[in-house]
Amino acid sequence: NYFKSKNISSEISFLEASDGIEALYCIYWSIVNNVYIDYIFTDDSMKIMNGYELIKIVQEFLDKSRIYKIDSFVVSAYQVSETQIKYPYKCVKHIFTKPLNKTMLNEINL
Repeated sequence: NYFKSKNISSEISFLEASDGIEALYCIYWSIVNNVYIDYIFTDDSMKIMNGYELIKIVQEFLDKSRIYKIDSFVVSAYQVSETQIKYPYKCVKHIFTKPLNKTMLNEINL
């Protein structure tokens, strides 16, 4: 496992969502159950609610102090420069182009 090899934590849990709406529910669930989410990895092209819409809502909640700090990472089929213009939000720490691989993950300072 990539994260265990980085010695990030012996207790890593993942909440997986199929789209932005389900991801918002995971964030809600984590708040209600006092579970801290450190990171969001989202795909720019999810169905129903895409990554851009998800991050926009997350940033609004952060700006209004309705949720704690969550760093976000976006995976996109577009070139990074095009995607950076689309994601002007402070919570986005890095944008990756597809396909995501271990070398790209090494760019993250977790």
